[in-house]
Amino acid sequence: MKKNVFVDPAVALRYLFAGRAEITVTSNRTGSSYQWRIVIPSKYWNDPVPQCFFIWSGDIYLGVIAGGRFFPKKTSQETKAFSWVLTSLLNGRMAGYTLRHSGNCGRCGYPLIALESHYTGLGADCNNKMRG
Repeated sequence: MKKNVFVDPAVALRYLFAGRAEITVTSNRTGSSYQWRIVIPSKYWNDPVPQCFFIWSGDIYLGVIAGGRFFPKKTSQETKAFSWVLTSLLNGRMAGYTLRHSGNCGRCGYPLIALESHYTGLGADCNNKMRG
């Protein structure tokens, strides 16, 4: 198992929807990559099951995920790539690309320390909080 690399689509989705996810996706074919932040808007932060997430690339707003669907602000190569990766994960597939997290907890943003945390992308406390 490589550090900070997702191998399980369910684990990757849990991280993506934790609230402060930072991911890098790299095409296994071309080597091109994108970095994205998937964040819960502050007014929804305390919802037990948030249904709305903003997608950012650096300081550029790409769109929103609502009801499990991605709605891009405008169509671009980057938004097409994000849509493809999200659809792939939702369908339980991780073929053709490598997905890495930043090494920080996807919920609170603190640096990850434990080896298990590097597999899930979530610190132990946040992982337990998300389980309910």
